Amino acid sequence: IAIQKNVLVNWQTTQQINTASFIIEHSNDGINFSKLGLVSANINPSLVSNYSFTDSNPSAGSNFYRLKITDNDDRYNYTKIVEVSMGGKIKLQLFPNPVRDILVVKSSGKDENATAQIFDMTGRKVEEQKIILDGNVSYSISLKNVPKGTYTFILQTLGTHEAQKFVKQ
Repeated sequence: IAIQKNVLVNWQTTQQINTASFIIEHSNDGINFSKLGLVSANINPSLVSNYSFTDSNPSAGSNFYRLKITDNDDRYNYTKIVEVSMGGKIKLQLFPNPVRDILVVKSSGKDENATAQIFDMTGRKVEEQKIILDGNVSYSISLKNVPKGTYTFILQTLGTHEAQKFVKQ
């Protein structure tokens, strides 16, 4: 939940068994995560437990969060990824989605340099282009040599970035 310039991460558990802690992880691109904080699990596992963590320094644009739930025996699982958008977004559209050969990108900016990158689901960069955003801009990216799958498109300027997923058929 975006609250002013902070992001409040809330979650709830029921019947925790063997849970030691929750590691809050953050990413700007939805692929590469780093540890943001840690919250210890409640001692009484039979009750409903509510938890929260505040990110007091989120990035402009998209912020991605997930929990790494760690057990007492050091085993762990991840929750689903949640995106929270903070102001300063670049207006970005990708189409068609799913795409076959050519991805069309529409974006806008005020005479600023940008980098467009495409990552596969393993985090490997498969494409990168430098673009100048001056007003509303449309450009195309050839994906003819890119295998079928789900990808993340990231458009980044000096102060903002935006990430969107798309499917290559």
